Amino acid sequence: MKKNISEILFEAMQRHKDGQYDQSLALYKTVLDMEPENTDALHFLGIVYCELNNYDVGIKLITKAIELFPDYYLYHINLGHIFYKQKKYKNAIHHFQKSLELEKKNADTHYHIANCYVKLQNYPLAIEHYDIAIQINPLMYKAHLDLGLVLQEIGQLENACKHYHEASLINPEASEPYFNIGLIINKTYRFLSSISYYKAAIKRNPFSFEANKAIACAYADIAEVEEAMIHYRTAIQIKPDNRQAQNAYLATLNFHPDLSPEFIASEYRRLSEKDNQKTYESLRLNYNRSERIRIGYLSPDFRLHPMAFYVETLIKHYNREKFNVICYNDTQTPDKITDYFSKLPEQWYNTANMCDEEVIKLIKNNKIDILIDLAGRSLNNRLTVFKQKPAPIQMTYVGFKNTTGLKAIDFKITDKWADPHGKTEHLHSEKLLRISCCHVCYSPPKWIGNTVSQLPKQQNKYVTFGALTNFERINKTVLGLWRNILHNIPYAHLIIQSKPFNEESFKEIIYKFFLDNNIKRERIKLVPFASMKEHLDLYKEIDIALDTFPDNGSCTTCHALWMGVPVICLEGKTYAGRVGVSILSNLGHEEWIAKTYNEYLQIAINLSKDTQQLMDIRKNLRNELMLTIGNSKCFMSSLESAYLSVISSGIWGRSDPAN
Repeated sequence: MKKNISEILFEAMQRHKDGQYDQSLALYKTVLDMEPENTDALHFLGIVYCELNNYDVGIKLITKAIELFPDYYLYHINLGHIFYKQKKYKNAIHHFQKSLELEKKNADTHYHIANCYVKLQNYPLAIEHYDIAIQINPLMYKAHLDLGLVLQEIGQLENACKHYHEASLINPEASEPYFNIGLIINKTYRFLSSISYYKAAIKRNPFSFEANKAIACAYADIAEVEEAMIHYRTAIQIKPDNRQAQNAYLATLNFHPDLSPEFIASEYRRLSEKDNQKTYESLRLNYNRSERIRIGYLSPDFRLHPMAFYVETLIKHYNREKFNVICYNDTQTPDKITDYFSKLPEQWYNTANMCDEEVIKLIKNNKIDILIDLAGRSLNNRLTVFKQKPAPIQMTYVGFKNTTGLKAIDFKITDKWADPHGKTEHLHSEKLLRISCCHVCYSPPKWIGNTVSQLPKQQNKYVTFGALTNFERINKTVLGLWRNILHNIPYAHLIIQSKPFNEESFKEIIYKFFLDNNIKRERIKLVPFASMKEHLDLYKEIDIALDTFPDNGSCTTCHALWMGVPVICLEGKTYAGRVGVSILSNLGHEEWIAKTYNEYLQIAINLSKDTQQLMDIRKNLRNELMLTIGNSKCFMSSLESAYLSVISSGIWGRSDPAN
């Protein structure tokens, strides 16, 4: 028996639903052969063509259906979805609005309009339509969730959390609301609270890459390195090729007090294997002695960042007769420091919005002789550029306290104090290019105008120790040694400044750590991180600074010295644990370097007893610093000699020309 139009149309829709496109196309066309103006067949045939990526034909068919039957809201909605998929958001809004004229109180349609306005970055109208959708359907989970995202984007964090909370009540098994609340709390440095929300997200979705990565980062921020490692490894298992997770995991290993340097190095090698398998075209160095050597510095941190205090010398005080310096500014959040730096070298390129291929092409066009990475494995690095070897000689310098793991990078710039001969070569994929002086040159923040104060002990009548640093460096072994110092110097006080002290519950954990060993609360001052000026001013309350281990402070140490405060450090086995050794040795104060915990304690006791010595140190230390670690002329002479030795040797990547 011959089928009627309704039966054929029903079968076509079923085939369409089952993904049998060829059969559904044929059946819809059969309907149109029988009834050319059947709007349902035109509409659904148009959808099939669009699903097969033939948008031109599909849109024409749906548009014809609308012309024939303009008062059916569903045609407008589906055409709106098609335009949304094509990123034609204004067209999509037009059809969603048309559907609302026909069916006024449709929460879903308001939600779709809001999504279009988000794509157009018209956040006020997006919020208006999300709100209407929620008024119509208060239990609309996705509207609460996406409204939260918009509010979060524009900085209305309290309102964002309110809608995430509503979303979690509507759908208790969803992980996203908990994760998003965790992100907001984390930005205020309340890491314990953020961890509780990340845990809730992971409980609901154990395989959430983002939640595992985020909780790992939060654990690292409070020096819970073991927990951080567990979650970073989970994140890497979920997304094995994600570089952010790999880099963060490798960076966290530097802070673990019990891991061997050899194990850490093996992890860098393991996670670099894929990059090191890549073949690249070897560029020949066409150096003409009559021409200047072209040095390229690539960094995401040409801004107010610890790197800024080391970078200025590189791009300001170089020998312009022998070198041409070109900077590739990958900074995503430029500031006044970025603007200042941009005026120092002869060429400056903003590359943050360029893809790797564009940056590589630019470097090759600039005919760079030596390309230098200033980020290592730190956040927003461009090792993906370096692995493709766009310059004949590639180096890494100071932006990260370990190897990059990349064989495409020939040298790491260092010195004999940070990387003693025969001690750390096996921990690096790069050859070690040791310069003759300290490998860092400190440019102090003179624009802030911080002056050296009177020794606090003179007024307080007790000595004050201090550590103003990232808490990820302050593991329980470090805290234990500091506690022993206070135990052995009964009236001594300790100031610690770090981001986690924004959270009262975390401060209480640290207070309890000391109180359990009879160190009273009033002897401990825990300060959240503030502005650069306030950070430096806090040194005016400190007599002696205490360095961390196994990851030493670097710029942190220089800031303390600039403010006239001596620094006690513990000598380690790796570059990360020997930066302090390099700085203090070149400063001429090897007596502040300890080889054991007991020596560290004894140096603290001895320094605390001699008020006159501390007064003399405070008076002279800034000048000593600028004559040594801040001596740009001496530093650049040593660094540029190393560059020349590499160029003249012609054997980069296979030896240590500068020794």
